[in-house]
Amino acid sequence: MTGKKTLLMFLSSLFNLIIIVLGSTAIIRQLCQVTIVAGISLGGLDTFRYFTNDGNIFCIISAGIALFFNLLSIRKKQILMPVWVYLLRLASAVSSLIIFLVVIIILIPTMDGMLSGFNLVVLHGINPLLCLFLFLIFDKQSERYKFYHSFLGSLPVLIYGIIAISFITTQAWSKEMIPYPFLRFYENPVYQSVVSCIGFLLTALILSFLLSFINKYLTRKIYK
Repeated sequence: MTGKKTLLMFLSSLFNLIIIVLGSTAIIRQLCQVTIVAGISLGGLDTFRYFTNDGNIFCIISAGIALFFNLLSIRKKQILMPVWVYLLRLASAVSSLIIFLVVIIILIPTMDGMLSGFNLVVLHGINPLLCLFLFLIFDKQSERYKFYHSFLGSLPVLIYGIIAISFITTQAWSKEMIPYPFLRFYENPVYQSVVSCIGFLLTALILSFLLSFINKYLTRKIYK
């Protein structure tokens, strides 16, 4: 492995460590305190109702796994990125971009002060952007990776959607507990709810293929 690739692995390790430290600190703080923003509880066990927090936890886990393989690559002097690790990184990048888009397009316009405080700034802005940047620039595709694998990058969104819809339809979540306006099926027209759910899943699928393509293009030039 050349000096350039070693440097890239070192920088990737550093950014992964930053994601782990910042994200873990914010999630732990969120779990240990209850914050009311726009009349909505954002702390304690309510933390897990939000895709933002679940997505960040997933990013932290994938960052920890990537950090291990980065350090292993430096030690073995060759880039080691199994397909399953790359898919984890792709899925976390898709989740991060979804989080950021939801924040910019939906949450900031509807919830005053949404990005005030360490926890919310880290989980809604800093960590998702770092995770996205890290994937696009540093995560090199395995030669065994196939383009159709990109379907798997949308799995976190699909899984969250299935769980959320199940909780809403069975009324395990009361109206006040529904985390996002577009999930309020009992208040919104049926067509709006259907379009919102299908739209988010299709968006995740498109982003997964798009991010995979951009990543392949950029890393080919960077690691050349």
